[in-house]
Amino acid sequence: MSNNLKRDKIEEETLWREENPAPEKKSWIKKYSESDRADWWLAIFSFAEASFLPIPSSALLIATMTVKDRHKQWFYYGSLVTIASVLGGLFGYLIGFLFYDTLGRVIIEAYGLRENILQTGELFRKNAFLAIFFASATPLPYKVFTLASGFFRIDPFIFILTSLLGRGLMFYTVAALVSFLGHWKGKKVMKYLNYLALSLAFVALGYFVYKILDFAVF
Repeated sequence: MSNNLKRDKIEEETLWREENPAPEKKSWIKKYSESDRADWWLAIFSFAEASFLPIPSSALLIATMTVKDRHKQWFYYGSLVTIASVLGGLFGYLIGFLFYDTLGRVIIEAYGLRENILQTGELFRKNAFLAIFFASATPLPYKVFTLASGFFRIDPFIFILTSLLGRGLMFYTVAALVSFLGHWKGKKVMKYLNYLALSLAFVALGYFVYKILDFAVF
């Protein structure tokens, strides 16, 4: 057996053990991704993550797609998460717009987001379109921007458009990558998701700063 075949066999055995842990060791992600109602849970958590809960929807998307043959339905899952997340973002927008002094304040204080909201307001004054787009397309805390968008009365059309573009870019990319890598290899995306997310965040931040400086100079 060649070294490459041995390495692939070891990787598959390792991934199988990760996929089939002892029942008491299963994480909440595995619990919901392996459920018969996994699609519903994925939509619910994606909605909640965009407005009031710190749920890693990308991680749940990957876990859900690597169960059975779901990785073949990349467009469906990319669409499901994108739509649910944007709807959740609209809910966050409404909280910031209509209920900031009640429900909005509870969420902000619960997660210590007061300074983040103020900083987001500064970004909106420079370029709301770019700010929302990069928050949607990167691991930045999207719910901060959804709440702030409502509070600072950002144009709803701009908010929806940029959210669709950004969320779609991120989730369709993740779904397509899992589909391309397949069932076993797709599980590796989970391991390196944080590194990928961090890299995207740095690229987005660099571009965002460049555009802000460009606007400031010209």
